[in-house]
Amino acid sequence: VRDGRDALMSYWKMLREVDPHFSLEKAFTLEDGLSPCSWEKYARCWLGNPYGAKLMTLRYEDLLRQPVRELVRVGDFLGVTRSEEELSSIVCGADIEKMRGIALRHGWDNSGSPMNNSFLGQGQSGGYRNEMPAELQERFLRRAGDMLGHFGYL
Repeated sequence: VRDGRDALMSYWKMLREVDPHFSLEKAFTLEDGLSPCSWEKYARCWLGNPYGAKLMTLRYEDLLRQPVRELVRVGDFLGVTRSEEELSSIVCGADIEKMRGIALRHGWDNSGSPMNNSFLGQGQSGGYRNEMPAELQERFLRRAGDMLGHFGYL
């Protein structure tokens, strides 16, 4: 899971690759074929777990801060053990600059996509604080505060 406010900003930036005039307000209120539902509705559905599957929550922000520790958690959940060296190698291979290089060399998997290779963001968290207007942050909090709190974002 990723902080919904950062997820919204990322989604909006992706939509602007298709339509440079696409507004942040429209991305916030959008629930149609492009966006099946809001971040908080998706989170509630996922937590509802109608099939009773064994679930693990992995926060994007924790993965950024302590990637090896989080990969150990994933391995424990899956019953897979890897050495710290292997996990460190995986982390190095997933560096945002390496991902940009791959995208520049090979493009997106979907050749019909109108997005260019500049879509990859900074690979950071908390950017919404500087990018999202305060009024929209307040509206997001009113709409999704319970889910933000559930995942430890408040």
